[in-house]
Amino acid sequence: MRQITVSHMDAGRRLDGFLQKTMPAAGLSFIYKMLRKKNITVNGKKTDGNYKLNEGDVISVFFSDETYEKMTGSSAKAAPGEVTGANIGINIIEYLEAYKKLGDIPIIYEDDDYIFADKPAGVLSQKANAADVSMNEWLVGKMLDDGSLDEKSLKTFKPAFANRLDRNTSGLILGGKSLKALQTLSALLKDRSMHKYYLCLASGKPDEKLPVDFEDFTDVYARMVKDHDRNVATIIPDNRKDDAGADTYDIHTGFRLVRTFTDDKGREYMLLEVLLHTGRSHQIRAQLGALGHPIAGDVKYGAEIEKNPDDRNGQLLHAYRVVFPESPDAGKMSGCEFKTALPLFADFSR
Repeated sequence: MRQITVSHMDAGRRLDGFLQKTMPAAGLSFIYKMLRKKNITVNGKKTDGNYKLNEGDVISVFFSDETYEKMTGSSAKAAPGEVTGANIGINIIEYLEAYKKLGDIPIIYEDDDYIFADKPAGVLSQKANAADVSMNEWLVGKMLDDGSLDEKSLKTFKPAFANRLDRNTSGLILGGKSLKALQTLSALLKDRSMHKYYLCLASGKPDEKLPVDFEDFTDVYARMVKDHDRNVATIIPDNRKDDAGADTYDIHTGFRLVRTFTDDKGREYMLLEVLLHTGRSHQIRAQLGALGHPIAGDVKYGAEIEKNPDDRNGQLLHAYRVVFPESPDAGKMSGCEFKTALPLFADFSR
């Protein structure tokens, strides 16, 4: 017999999904059969596959060692009744190396369930290719390093960040260290009840296309088509049909003027606060480019190739603030607000 104690990271997961991750070689029909025959129990009782796990639940698996190892895809033997990183085949080296490589990324907030970090420009939010190192690998490596995550827990749940920022966009990225926290973040992002604010340095000054002021947000609506193969978004007329092989979205963005300034080469800029109502990839960048006010350094959307005023390569766009809704759906984050330190380009423009 093997026993697995459910950690807070897996609380809220369905039993059948948990068992599928624990025993990837076992088919779902096999798992349901074992549940019906009480070869798998929870807290000593027969349980259905749709049971939602609680922290501290004890799952007992009445298999022979040979069967258990076959179902888990493991060749290493564990001590009787023990599930270890060795016998579930977890390779933690890549995570620890990612943590070491990316280093001490500023943490805005952290508890047992959540971690909010200030992602540097140039770092991926998530992998694009197998060899990439992203914030997700950094997070797992950090938790393995500080002991808040072990190999056994990693088999059934992998902590991750819920929102995604472009590689060269810096700022606030929201992570779930438990399944419940990650589900909460994902739901709030999906229903758009969480308010996300950015700062950016846009070229030019207010005009008819972007009549921003210092008081209120100016709402700008548009239709955007995203070409995933080329990884570029285009603002299109409302009456244009969708392009083949591309996705089309209605987007809504709020812009507020923070200050204007002119650099030593006579180029005019606006520091803008941006409220993202719809969270589409490249939304802010494409919209400002189409309005004739590309973000400084954002060559893809029309900016000059020359170096930015603060010498940073890439677009000067920073996610600096989030406000959670006052709602039971937000759990302990209800009504909370989090901010990063101001990016260098915001101070530079003073």
